[in-house]
Formats: sequence, C-alpha cells, structure tokens
Amino acid sequence: MKPWRNCRQDPRECLDPENALLLSPTWDRLFDQGFISFTDQGEMIISDDLKRGVRKALGVGKQKIKLTHYQAAYMAWHRKVHNFE
Repeated sequence: MKPWRNCRQDPRECLDPENALLLSPTWDRLFDQGFISFTDQGEMIISDDLKRGVRKALGVGKQKIKLTHYQAAYMAWHRKVHNFE
C-alpha cells in the first residue's frame, strides 16, 4: 500500500506484511495509480477520474475486502496520498 520509496522514515515498513494487499494485476495497477482505494472497513472507493466505460469494462463496482487494523493504517496513507480524503 505504501511504496518502498515512501518508507524512508521507517525502512521496516518496506518488509511489513501488513503493508500489502493481494490483488490481481489489473486491480493492483488501478490501486497503485490511485483510481481505487478502500475505506478502513474495506469498502472500495472509486476515483471520479476512472471513466464510466473503463469501470464497466473492468467490472469495477462495490467490491469489499477484509483489512486488519494495521492494514487500515497503511490504507489511510494511501487514501490521503491519492486525495480520497
């Protein structure tokens, strides 16, 4: 969730298993580019920048994932960086 290049203050974050999500390559790319993120409860948030046609083609909808308490902290960072908050 938090890229290695952004873990300079605490290098342990790079190898922290809580700083990871298991996503398909397509979803991972959307996540890394800030087109999708997730709430602390794991509900998908979709950027307005992701066009409706693309959403439909990729099946982007109301997916939900399960996050641990520690993953939610990294997810909060992701949302902030990608302007979801």
